[in-house]
Order: sequence, then C-alpha cells, then structure tokens
Amino acid sequence: MSTQGDYEIFSAVWKSCRAHPDPSGTAAEWETIIQEAREIHERYPTEFCKRLVLCVLDELERRSKENALT
Repeated sequence: MSTQGDYEIFSAVWKSCRAHPDPSGTAAEWETIIQEAREIHERYPTEFCKRLVLCVLDELERRSKENALT
C-alpha cells in the first residue's frame, strides 16, 4: 500500500478511536465500536489495516476494563 493509503487507514482508525476514548463497556457502545472497525477493514482490506484495527480494539478493551475497576 502507498503512503497515502497508510495515511488514510491511520486517519480512519484514529477518528474511530478518538470517538471512543474511554469506552463505558455497554453493549450498545461496543456494537458501535465493532461496526466501525468492520467498516474500516472493509474499506481497506489489508493485513496492515486488520492488525491496526485489532490493536486499537485491544487497547479500547483494556481501557474499558480499567474503567470498570474504578
């Protein structure tokens, strides 16, 4: 993928991450987050995009669990 393509992937993932900086853990919010992740990967069906999206989902899950403990 080109540098422009990488930039577009990072931008799409960043926008989604920024929209959900500290997920509350509700089912509705996670449905939204997962749907956004699917849409990003459908738009950019590359291994790089898949790994980036999964990494961000892991981080959002970690934050959600951390928030549940506080």
